[in-house]
Amino acid sequence: MTNFLRKLIANGFVKGEQRILDLQDLNRLVEIVNKLRSQQLKRDDKLPFLQLAGANEELDLFLEKILSNEYVKENLKTIVGENYLMMSPCARFSSPGDKGLELHQDAIGETGLLFLLSSQKKGSTVMLKSSHKFPGRISNYLSWNSNKLINLISLISDNVTGEKGEHYYWFHKTWHGRKSNADNVEEHISIFFPFFPQEANRTDVAEENAPYIKKTENQYLKSLMTEKKQANDLKPNIETPICMKIEKFNFKDILNINFHIFLLKLLFLEFLFFPIRVLRIFKKLRFNSK
Repeated sequence: MTNFLRKLIANGFVKGEQRILDLQDLNRLVEIVNKLRSQQLKRDDKLPFLQLAGANEELDLFLEKILSNEYVKENLKTIVGENYLMMSPCARFSSPGDKGLELHQDAIGETGLLFLLSSQKKGSTVMLKSSHKFPGRISNYLSWNSNKLINLISLISDNVTGEKGEHYYWFHKTWHGRKSNADNVEEHISIFFPFFPQEANRTDVAEENAPYIKKTENQYLKSLMTEKKQANDLKPNIETPICMKIEKFNFKDILNINFHIFLLKLLFLEFLFFPIRVLRIFKKLRFNSK
């Protein structure tokens, strides 16, 4: 197993070891996305996300260039398996005044490629190292999980930092969120490429992709956003991809030092913010009694 994979499996995320785009292509990609963002804001649409597939023919070619890069393809094949399905990619903006997003986890098997379109020395995305090793999905039930506390939580989390053009691979089971942006000037921009293994059977994602498949003329993007059906008699021969293997708790993780540190953080914060949980329950009971 490579050091790259060891880091990904141990931490839940890892920075790519190679650059994908040259500087000229990168700057042009940023220019196109910024222009689309300006158009979005003129429509009074201030959502922090912008769907990219089919928005611009030149943009589609840059997306294809990222996704067809041999280094990227080989990593995705290793992590997500053969014939993976891509959810329509989007740009994510952390603008000045953005209130952030609390820690959360996404769907089973979901795996991401996060591409930085701006240099992020402090980072806007936060991930809690080794949290993907904890059984199930409980992040939404934590007493201390709130976008009001996300910047405080980021102090004990890992910030996704890097230069423009760098990228990360990560399991969406890893507890992750978005810091609030108190910067009065800088906007942090990233592209999110979500992927699902064939084993996840996400027909719903393929259906959600339909408008973007229709919108784009790029055949490579169309192929990635289209679900690949495989005969049932061949499925038993498919090796379970890494992104599905990590969904099951591994008792060997009990010996992992990073998992120990994660558990200590979890228990400390639950103890510290337990009164908040009690207060919420009390308010709910009081409201129901009226």
